[in-house]
Amino acid sequence: MIQIPDSVQQFIEAAIVVEDICLPFHYPKVDELEAFQSGYRYHGVTLENLVADKAGAWQPGWYVVAQNGMDDPFIVDFSDAAQGFPVYYAAHGTGRWDVVQISDNLAMFSSLLTALKARYTNKEETLQYLQAHTDKQNVLWQEVYDNVLNRDDTPIEPVDMTEWIWGEVVITEVGAQKMKVVHYLKDIFKLTPQEALAMVKQPEITVKHGVLLHLKRVVRQLESIGATAVFRADEVQP
Repeated sequence: MIQIPDSVQQFIEAAIVVEDICLPFHYPKVDELEAFQSGYRYHGVTLENLVADKAGAWQPGWYVVAQNGMDDPFIVDFSDAAQGFPVYYAAHGTGRWDVVQISDNLAMFSSLLTALKARYTNKEETLQYLQAHTDKQNVLWQEVYDNVLNRDDTPIEPVDMTEWIWGEVVITEVGAQKMKVVHYLKDIFKLTPQEALAMVKQPEITVKHGVLLHLKRVVRQLESIGATAVFRADEVQP
């Protein structure tokens, strides 16, 4: 049974999640910390001990206290209690463990995560905080900074469900710019010029079937080339 230091237990129980794939996302339950070491301290299938006191190996005092969204581990050395448990990060899948220190101690890391979570929806505030409190030369914090910098915060417009109805776009009048309509029909239906000319002679031309939300764009395209187009809802909706 692993003897978990109090400060480590508090960090695990707090389970602070910032919506960034590079930062802690998965936390162990306190009574399952040993199982959380699978693939690190021991082989997940054979249970072979993977701990060794040599470069590139998993060190005797190391324990994973969280994983990010890519399953990279956040590590503390249980023998570092006097230093307040500095926090280390490592990318998995490289064939060896090369850790990078990302925080001087666990309390500072916890405070930093709390602060980032509180302001993460505000892009500018988050960038300013990262600049002031992290080292951009550090591989982890550089990735986090770039993630925030490059994210798209454009609000997603809610879907108007009244436009989620099925029907078809119909040209009711070709209009004065007949040849533009001919070219339009030729392109979308893959017609010969003769076939497209014959089509525009019809009283009405069904252009496309689908959902109104998507077909509004087709109506606008047709109107821009001088045609009169309407959307007609299906009598029976799916």
